[in-house]
Amino acid sequence: MSKYNSADCGFFCIGPYNCLSAIGKIVETASKPTTETTPLGADGEQFWQKGRVARTLIQEGWFDDSAGSVHDALNDLPAVDLPLLFAPRGNVAGKKAVGYSVVNRVAYDIQLQEGDVTLAKAEYTIGGVREEPTIVMPLALRTTGANTDASYVDLGVAGGPNGGAVYESVTALTLGGYTNAILKLRHSSDHITFTPLVTMTAVTVPIAERKTTVSAILQYVSGSWEYTGTGTGQNITSVLGVHLF
Repeated sequence: MSKYNSADCGFFCIGPYNCLSAIGKIVETASKPTTETTPLGADGEQFWQKGRVARTLIQEGWFDDSAGSVHDALNDLPAVDLPLLFAPRGNVAGKKAVGYSVVNRVAYDIQLQEGDVTLAKAEYTIGGVREEPTIVMPLALRTTGANTDASYVDLGVAGGPNGGAVYESVTALTLGGYTNAILKLRHSSDHITFTPLVTMTAVTVPIAERKTTVSAILQYVSGSWEYTGTGTGQNITSVLGVHLF
């Protein structure tokens, strides 16, 4: 059994906001609500358990109003739903991350105490599904358009015959005159010839997205990034992962 500690956590992206440097604790909770259904005459209690799993997510850490950090992500609790992606096993290609298709920012507490660092706490409700996408492109800064074919990820001989969900988080972007940037999931049956499978939405600002496909995903996957138009000094900080259905 593989074990991990806090130092293994690679990123915590609330949509396009990587807040890892301001977080000291993450608590995921999963429960199945139950209702007591003990009838008259029964000796012991009986319960009926709902089929769905209720999930909540809580983070605790420090107040940080740096661009792209906790305060940017949570101030005024924006109503826009976001995908959330974090890496408790490391920011490494081939490692499983945790992905939520939709999170709702429902609580944000700033906690001040004399003589101590200012704390911040946030709570999310889960409006979609919890998945475990495999990291294809680790979160990193990338410049000239290219691909990761040479460092492909092996999804196993079956691949994903039923398709899957692709997670993207772009935490920083400099276009340098280019019109936009585009990330793609690529796949291959022989890890030699790769073709694009899922094209994410073209981005002009930091953004996060989850896109699904019903097309079969072949055994080997990689990612690519490219820029539209012309420019100079371009770079993108992004992560790409895929969850198989």
